[in-house]
Amino acid sequence: MNRQLLEKINQEGNQFPFQHEDVEDWSPDMYRKDCDSYASWKYLKCKEAGVSHKHLAICTVSTEGSEIENHAVLAVYAADDDCVYVLDNRLNAVHEWQWFANWGYRYIRIPVYMSDLMAGKLEDDG
Repeated sequence: MNRQLLEKINQEGNQFPFQHEDVEDWSPDMYRKDCDSYASWKYLKCKEAGVSHKHLAICTVSTEGSEIENHAVLAVYAADDDCVYVLDNRLNAVHEWQWFANWGYRYIRIPVYMSDLMAGKLEDDG
């Protein structure tokens, strides 16, 4: 998987209408979505495209500079490019995870295996 294919998935997913949820539902099946539903849908599309579950993680972030998570994104390790990209419903472009950190995102919850990939600690084993 490379950046170009990830951008295609990201843009396709971002075409769904946004709707704040009254009750949390991370289901990828809803037509109207909020951030966690977008991330879940993109996770499934990446899996269908052949990305290993070891290279996918839904991460929660703070976009307000606090320790309170208020947004969810999908992190994807792209073996072709040897980096971790983030797919976000707020942007059609896909950027490396650090770009979002520099843009003001504070990563709150990242699964350990993805955190290690972000830090470059793991070898790509497919």
